[in-house]
Amino acid sequence: MAVEGEEMEPSEAEEMEPSEQEEMEPSEPDEMEPIAVGPSALNAYSMAIVYSFDENFLALMLSNRSLVHLKMNKPYFAYIDACESLRIDPSMVKALFRKGKALSELCFFAKARTCYQDCLAKVQGDKATINSELEKTENKEDVPTIKEIRLDNYDPLESDPREYGREKFCGDLNRYLLNGEKFVDVGDHGRFPYDSVTWKSAIQLYYHFFDKAVEARKKKNYVATIHHLDVAQALDLEPNKHVCNGYNPFSKYGIQVGPNPGLAMLRAESYLQMNKIHLALLGLNYAQLKYEEATRPAINWSRYMTFLITILKYNAFCKAGVYSIVKRNVDDMMNFQIDNMRWEAQMMDGLTGNSKFKQEVQVFPPLLSDLKKRVKNKKDTCTDSKIIALSGDEFPSNYQTEISRFNEVFDDDSEFKEIVLKLVDAGRFAWRTIFPTLEALKKAKGDADLLCRLETHPVYTVPFSSLNL
Repeated sequence: MAVEGEEMEPSEAEEMEPSEQEEMEPSEPDEMEPIAVGPSALNAYSMAIVYSFDENFLALMLSNRSLVHLKMNKPYFAYIDACESLRIDPSMVKALFRKGKALSELCFFAKARTCYQDCLAKVQGDKATINSELEKTENKEDVPTIKEIRLDNYDPLESDPREYGREKFCGDLNRYLLNGEKFVDVGDHGRFPYDSVTWKSAIQLYYHFFDKAVEARKKKNYVATIHHLDVAQALDLEPNKHVCNGYNPFSKYGIQVGPNPGLAMLRAESYLQMNKIHLALLGLNYAQLKYEEATRPAINWSRYMTFLITILKYNAFCKAGVYSIVKRNVDDMMNFQIDNMRWEAQMMDGLTGNSKFKQEVQVFPPLLSDLKKRVKNKKDTCTDSKIIALSGDEFPSNYQTEISRFNEVFDDDSEFKEIVLKLVDAGRFAWRTIFPTLEALKKAKGDADLLCRLETHPVYTVPFSSLNL
């Protein structure tokens, strides 16, 4: 057995067969069971903990990971997770049972007996399993394998695998927030220890920095907007490939690999406000292609987003002095496409039970009318060949290379850049190792729904009215 309290890296243990976890436990039908035991399950549950969307989910994932640690002969880590689960939700019987198992394996038999007795008092159904474990501790004297003080003085993050842990993904950003939005030097990390109440999870940080981006955009602080969007994108659970609802086979440009299109669109609009028009157009084209991947013959919110992006693109071309593309298309948008948008908005609002899309579409006609006035009697004055190339019917041959420029982290001396680059690398590594194939991803979803809500990105759709153009 490894020394208790040492962290086990995924490579240090062989994968165990699922059949090894068939041991009976107290029944809690609403609890999700671990998909397997061993390093892959440990890492998957750890990322679910990193991205927990509320404390109930966190308690559940900690309880389940406790079982994985037990099966991997890591009773001290199992004890930590079970204790943390119970601290959040004292009613979680399985966490209490697993705490007892961990204490028993650490040879604290008296404390284990107390846990099992508490379990018996709480369980209403079959108590045979608990009684069986209780009997194993009877007449046994404690011969602890670790110092008793470690039971009450542990680091809650000690049971996280290093590459899949809360410190890796959330530590720097939480300390930044707790320190009044100032980054904290490594030597001062102890001032802001982990706490599930004060620390935000990765998904909560995602929302926070997106909200900060929107706030900065309203204040016309576009550099801060991009910084915050970059942080949100780096925290995205699937940082490489966003095919919203499935690949559109009619696309001439293949599947676009890159950031969430909602974040990309807001980022591009900030570049537009900063007069970085070529970068803005690259980002808007990328986001439009991503939404087109999601387009289906039926009503779809992606149509609304592609229409929105087209208006933003025409604003960019006008700003650059390329009026001809707007002249060619604005009448069609006003006379035909907008009618389709109104119809689809009514259908979407009927399905969702609100008037969000109808209200948004009402913003479009006056903006299109304004565009038409802006290009009337205007001749193209743009001399930037890169911008002119993007106004044609086909994207230039180096389009994919150019897109990569837009997707790069904002290049300045901000401390955000270092954090963002670290998070991007960490996210890609975690995603690829836990879900190396699509089948692995499907299995995780089917068996335990580990990604519950986590891949429902909050900003695939962005209200046009929020841009205040």
